[in-house]
Amino acid sequence: MTILWANFDLVLLVIAVLFFIGLKVYQLAKTPSESRQELIKTWLVEAVLVAEQKYGGKTGELKLSYVYRMFVNRFGWFGSLISEEVFNRLVDEALEIIEKTLQK
Repeated sequence: MTILWANFDLVLLVIAVLFFIGLKVYQLAKTPSESRQELIKTWLVEAVLVAEQKYGGKTGELKLSYVYRMFVNRFGWFGSLISEEVFNRLVDEALEIIEKTLQK
């Protein structure tokens, strides 16, 4: 018990940090999954277009790697939770959106 009192300020700091982390996780979980998916899809369309402009044609793996790094940087730990398979599917959906837009 004396250890807690001796480090009371550190204990309060740890509790505050855990509280704010929990609050962020709660806010993320509270966000409807459909709106979160739309946000990700919209962002991926933009990121794919940037990668296309930067690397041009015939560089699919390089562009995919670039978009994934941008994704992880943008969405932090949430981005690293998404599997490669799911990420590839999301990128394919973004490419379909781009193709439909270009056809119009």
